[in-house]
Amino acid sequence: MSVPARLHGARVALAATLLASGATAAGAGPRRGRVVRVPRPPITVAASVRTCSLYDEAKATCDRPVEIGEVGAVIGDEGNYGLATIRAVEPQADGCGTPVLWQVELDQASGVDTPGRGLLVIDVAVDERARTVTSTDAVRPGEQVLHVIDRDGDGDGDLRISQYPCDHRGALERGAQASHRCTDYSVAVGARWVRGRSDRQAACDR
Repeated sequence: MSVPARLHGARVALAATLLASGATAAGAGPRRGRVVRVPRPPITVAASVRTCSLYDEAKATCDRPVEIGEVGAVIGDEGNYGLATIRAVEPQADGCGTPVLWQVELDQASGVDTPGRGLLVIDVAVDERARTVTSTDAVRPGEQVLHVIDRDGDGDGDLRISQYPCDHRGALERGAQASHRCTDYSVAVGARWVRGRSDRQAACDR
């Protein structure tokens, strides 16, 4: 057999092999791609979020420990009143000697005029249009909504702080002699509230 004839035969054999391989792959149907699961971002609420309720233009009561020199935004139902700096702190203890509240005095930023009420928000970034809003969402019997913060001023609550009597595990207790008080910090996710953190404070029996 001549060389050209042998080359022609090799090309024919190769073509037949490729066609057969292609037919087998086509008969197997399309390949299924690997399913990649992208984790959803975690629900985050600042672990150290703290709030202080103003009862005077330069005085407030905080529900967690604070320190002199810390700065927060003062917001109310009419908007954001600007920044304020804590210049004095006085812890308030219960009958068992455990600090449960912190009375503070504030230095307002120059030109800021507050109505003597509102909320000092520490460790949570808020927009210049931030304000407090009223919650109309249902809560569990015995649970009280303390504050709802609209961080961007769009009229919808973004962070909710609620409180209720609870046991040592954090479960709501409806009895009058609950062993603890729980404070929940929840974030708005779509049309529901998702708890990001819960603090428990043991009740003093003295």
